[in-house]
Amino acid sequence: MKKTVFTLAATLFSAQVLAGGILPYSHAKFDELQKAGQPVLVDAHADWCPVCRRQDAVIRPLLQEPSFKDLTVLKIDYDKQKQELARFRISSQSTLVLFHRGQEVRRGVGETRPEALRRFLSLPR
Repeated sequence: MKKTVFTLAATLFSAQVLAGGILPYSHAKFDELQKAGQPVLVDAHADWCPVCRRQDAVIRPLLQEPSFKDLTVLKIDYDKQKQELARFRISSQSTLVLFHRGQEVRRGVGETRPEALRRFLSLPR
């Protein structure tokens, strides 16, 4: 019985980890999500950047909507994670790169309008 409960808890935890949210960027997490075919938004964020803060204020509520429940946002610290920025060819803060099924599907810089970000985050069919 204990083994069954543990297995169920581990399975649910794994599903939650893969099922969206906002996390700090790591190669391991990005690769895990890509391998699982999950949608990933790479967000080059700087705490001092007003555009980045506005994007965050718009994206967080969008992630609560059913259509974005599987999307995971991985935030790259623009000031500290220079290698990660280079990996994704990101040259400015407030850059958003959307991946789905292992492929980059969209890239944008500086967008803060809610409807534009909703369209940006919507996955191709």
